[in-house]
Amino acid sequence: MSINHKKERKSMDRTIPLYKQYLFGFVLLLFSLFFAVMIMAYWAMRPHLLASQQARQVAQEVAQLKQTNQVERYSGEMTYYTIYGQTQDDQEVIVTINQETGQVYMVPQSTGLSKEEAVAKAQDYGAGTIDKAVFGRYQERSIWEVKSDKAYYLIDFTSGELVKKEGL
Repeated sequence: MSINHKKERKSMDRTIPLYKQYLFGFVLLLFSLFFAVMIMAYWAMRPHLLASQQARQVAQEVAQLKQTNQVERYSGEMTYYTIYGQTQDDQEVIVTINQETGQVYMVPQSTGLSKEEAVAKAQDYGAGTIDKAVFGRYQERSIWEVKSDKAYYLIDFTSGELVKKEGL
């Protein structure tokens, strides 16, 4: 047997079994799909993330907040971003920014219902299982929108009255 023939035979013995090739290809495909989904999710969320960051910055500048806790989005007649925070003198405030006009509204949290109180009021008005509660504006007044099952309850922030019930 010639030396070249022995080298060819050795290199042929090192071939990767077919099932390992398929496994490698499958893992590579899964990784590629996962990576593609993550990129698409990032690009889908990017406008919302940027708007939230911008709303937080506007709230800090206009209301002179020293700390912001949370940013929420309310989509009613218009879209508002709501920022919960503390002023320089440690007063808890809710800052609401109209996405379209940039109009900024600020109310001290102590002048109205808390989120938990708004949920309790909505349940008094017939709401079942609560999905979420979001602060917003409706017809020039501050409201809590409480989503329950298939209905939305708009609760006045100051008085606790039912402003409107939407849905079934």
